[in-house]
Amino acid sequence: DEFQLINFILMTKGSQFVSAGLFMMARGAMMYFACFSCCKPTMAECIMVYGPGSVDSLVLSSVDYLGAITLPWIAFRWLPYSEKAINRTYVGRKMDELEDDMEDE
Repeated sequence: DEFQLINFILMTKGSQFVSAGLFMMARGAMMYFACFSCCKPTMAECIMVYGPGSVDSLVLSSVDYLGAITLPWIAFRWLPYSEKAINRTYVGRKMDELEDDMEDE
């Protein structure tokens, strides 16, 4: 169904913005703040050991990043081959027009 593919693409990109953008920004800021609050004399060392990017796995982050890019593009590629599933009663037509159309068929 075309709607489901478009909905998947939009929801995936929206959640990517929130999870990879806003949440990761807040997480990095909190890591810097924790190093600033707890280890002022050795702040540079604390950031190198416990700061953003030092504790994340590069392989897992790469797989997540590539999956977030690849899956919406696969769905986008399948859009021309999808069908529009639409029910005539939901289009806003009057019931008598709908009955006339059904009688013609």
